[in-house]
Amino acid sequence: MRKNPYVYGMKLDEPVRDPLLGKRRRDLVIDAAKILQKNQMITFIESTGSLSAKDLGRVASNFYVRYRSIETFNARMKPRMTESEVLAMISHSSEFDQIKSREEEARELENLQKMFCPCGIKVSVYKLDIGSLR
Repeated sequence: MRKNPYVYGMKLDEPVRDPLLGKRRRDLVIDAAKILQKNQMITFIESTGSLSAKDLGRVASNFYVRYRSIETFNARMKPRMTESEVLAMISHSSEFDQIKSREEEARELENLQKMFCPCGIKVSVYKLDIGSLR
């Protein structure tokens, strides 16, 4: 952090004012804890610094589910959902952000969807961005 303060959103003089960067590290921890608490993953009491994991946080940690995915699930989850809605919700998780389909896979994906998909899907299983393939 002291070698490259810009990576952590600091000004160059911050390491000079706080050589051990204790305040900055504390601020980073508090900000992260607030995000996790907002997503129902931990209980955080800022005045005491107390952190305790909730069941959702433990499950996410054990299965390497990102907090952004939990945020997506919290926003999209409904008391009653069809299989299609559950799959659509899961497909919006951040773990799938990097998955891309290739143009030559389009026909095979369409055939798989028609022949082997047991639940109705409201939107296309894939979206090709042909511009990004070049």
